[in-house]
Amino acid sequence: MKRLSSLVLCGSLLLPGVAAFADTATTSANAIDAVKAESASLLEQITKSLTGLASQAGTTTGAAATTGDSFVTQLQSLATSIQSGDDAEASGTLQKLMAAKPTDGQLAVLNDVRDNFALLALGRNFDTANTATQSAVGSAITAIKTGNTTDIVTSLQGLYGNARLTDTQKELVTGLVGSWNPKLADVATQAGKLRDTAKLFGF
Repeated sequence: MKRLSSLVLCGSLLLPGVAAFADTATTSANAIDAVKAESASLLEQITKSLTGLASQAGTTTGAAATTGDSFVTQLQSLATSIQSGDDAEASGTLQKLMAAKPTDGQLAVLNDVRDNFALLALGRNFDTANTATQSAVGSAITAIKTGNTTDIVTSLQGLYGNARLTDTQKELVTGLVGSWNPKLADVATQAGKLRDTAKLFGF
């Protein structure tokens, strides 16, 4: 009887930890499911923002040319990549656009596009049946919705480093981190760290 009581006691001591793990998994799953449910709306918002920005940029100046292509061409390329599901390519294009010295107004729109695209891409590019991947993706989604740059970068680092990603997924995550570079530079400087993406990934 004493042995049985000990087993029950041990079991009860373990339950809080198990419950906490289950709560974390549930939270991550809920965050991912919510983004997947919003995917059509996110895509619509992104398309509308990029179309409007391209139209305005075609009649105004402010953004520098990016790697030989005009700002408008890059916007159109970004929209095409996102609509076709080529999110790794899209993340690279977005990173170039963010670094193209857009005007304050253009940057505000690009920030919204970046946030919505990051959510869309995270929701449709990872196998969340894997526990580690599910947790990392869920954390990244939560951080993006909260809007804290440090948390966003940290969570994306966690996704890059802890999940078993394909080369395409790594390219996507690298591009997403790069699209936060303007804010990231300030965070990295204050922390006394190197600012390049490779160092942020621990290479």
